[in-house]
Amino acid sequence: MVENKDYNVEFGPNDGHKWGAEKLIEAAEIAKEIDAKRSPEMKIKNQMLSVKYRMEEYLQSQAINENELIGLDYWLKDYLKILNLTQKKFAELIENKDGNLKKYLIGQRRFSTDLAMKFGHFFHTKPDLWLNIQIKNDVLMLKKEEQTTAKYEKYDYEKVVEYHS
Repeated sequence: MVENKDYNVEFGPNDGHKWGAEKLIEAAEIAKEIDAKRSPEMKIKNQMLSVKYRMEEYLQSQAINENELIGLDYWLKDYLKILNLTQKKFAELIENKDGNLKKYLIGQRRFSTDLAMKFGHFFHTKPDLWLNIQIKNDVLMLKKEEQTTAKYEKYDYEKVVEYHS
């Protein structure tokens, strides 16, 4: 599983020059002042957007391989931590049993479009974000299996089409 990344954000002029230590301290203080003025609701929304953006980045990344899968349970835990909710309480809120939800999250049951809709509405994301992560992980897991190539080789149109030259 891939760990959360911390991103290094640098402030400075756009002309290639860097700010000095004094200017960086001043910018950090301004950022802290702005953050202190944010409402608790805005802070939660920003944290939720951060998870959503990391999910989108995970989907877009071509560098992810089958050993770096991030399951739906990982993303759910991030959201629940922000909202200070337990998985059991979340399951109740989306009218699901905790045990059933766990089975979906660990892959014992297929993550459904109904659950994707519930997750999407609850966390203010598109349902397809959740489904696409599941599909990406499924494809990566298939690639991990050594027999995959041999298993699917028989599905080849060239084996049934006669070529006319």
